[in-house]
Amino acid sequence: MEPFHRRLRRLRENAGLTMEATANRLEVPVSTYREWEYGRDLRGHQAYVKMAHIFGVGVQELLVGKKPNRQEIVLKLDTAINQLKELRAEVLSFL
Repeated sequence: MEPFHRRLRRLRENAGLTMEATANRLEVPVSTYREWEYGRDLRGHQAYVKMAHIFGVGVQELLVGKKPNRQEIVLKLDTAINQLKELRAEVLSFL
């Protein structure tokens, strides 16, 4: 899997932005952004949503490198709902 700092650089370059322009849009010092892109010191910063918006990707794609599969998510939710219904029926049969 591609490390976050490399994905950050790739997304920035794909968006046609410089480090300076990206830092300005994120409202952080260039030195701070540079540290992120070099894989250093990303602790506790809340800029992920802004980064995703600037690069035109979702937060999941920014952080883990893949887009969410909506069909897969809906299938998992449907499965979980059905399992909960079955569990509820089983519990109610004991009452």
